[in-house]
Amino acid sequence: MKLIIDTDAGVDDAQAIMLALTTPGVEVEAITTVTGNVHIDLVNPNVLTVLDIFDADIPVFAGADRPLVTAWKPAPPEIHGHDGMGDWAQRPQTQRSLQSEHAANAL
Repeated sequence: MKLIIDTDAGVDDAQAIMLALTTPGVEVEAITTVTGNVHIDLVNPNVLTVLDIFDADIPVFAGADRPLVTAWKPAPPEIHGHDGMGDWAQRPQTQRSLQSEHAANAL
């Protein structure tokens, strides 16, 4: 099964990405990111770091930095932390980068 994952990459989405990466027969073709629980400026490094940890060479495309219809309201930090990953204190540095194409165009 081929997947494109669209995510706001909080703890729950990071777990879903990890599950997809380790499930036999599943091929993650791309990941697109959006502002959701936290701003996309935090979402993108969350996704890139998860891919680093799993040594997964998957293109990541940034999408909307705010909701298209309503005002953005971040999740309370008590839920996912300030960074969306439970305030990940020892985040490994990633050398990965985003694709230059906008997520909507990549799809």
